[in-house]
Amino acid sequence: MRVETISDEYIKIFINLFYIDSFDISKNELALRIKKILDKVNMRYKLYLDGFYKVNCYINKKLGIFIDLIKIDDNEFSKGVDYRIVIYDNNKFYLECNDIDIKNYKIKKYNNSFYIDIDSINSSDIDISSIIYGKNADKIFLSGKSIK
Repeated sequence: MRVETISDEYIKIFINLFYIDSFDISKNELALRIKKILDKVNMRYKLYLDGFYKVNCYINKKLGIFIDLIKIDDNEFSKGVDYRIVIYDNNKFYLECNDIDIKNYKIKKYNNSFYIDIDSINSSDIDISSIIYGKNADKIFLSGKSIK
């Protein structure tokens, strides 16, 4: 698990497959599990979450769940946290790389950088720190030039 605080209103969280038993459950059940994990992360990392949050969850069955936690509003009437969880389970994930060791990877070029489609890589070859997902991955998918 990795937690990166970008600002008071924006936190990125990565949850390894280790914390998720299965993705073969309903989205409602998965949302409940994510809420429980967020509550544990809040306590463990002392994030002091309070208010209303939009939770964008990007699922990759090779890696885990990438979460963008975005504060929407303060809770003016009481203490506590409320999540609006949105699960994206059919998104593209890319590995950003500078040097390309071309194997059997699907590669795209976008803005003078190279991106390897995660689905074409063995999970042991993946460096989590350079994973691109969400809106940025959509830009690469739609506008990037396929190299291989």
